[in-house]
Amino acid sequence: MRLLGRLAAIGWAMAAWSCRPQATQAQLRAAAAHDLNCPDDNLRYRTLDDRRRWVAGCGKSATYEASCERRDGDDQERCGWRQLPDDGVER
Repeated sequence: MRLLGRLAAIGWAMAAWSCRPQATQAQLRAAAAHDLNCPDDNLRYRTLDDRRRWVAGCGKSATYEASCERRDGDDQERCGWRQLPDDGVER
């Protein structure tokens, strides 16, 4: 019975974590197309780790990081992609 209780607690924790807002691929595509002034069809995407993506196209590149924030008085977290400073490394 104790094992069943532990498994239920783990299941609830995983469900709560997976319901958190996350930055979407569509948000990344829109941000990169705008920032790089390049049509989405010309962009290449590479996953660097679970939170960072490298995007290149039209002779430019940028690294993005998924971030979520909660503003004062707001009950919900808002997530999106923020462009990181260019480190000059071609990935």
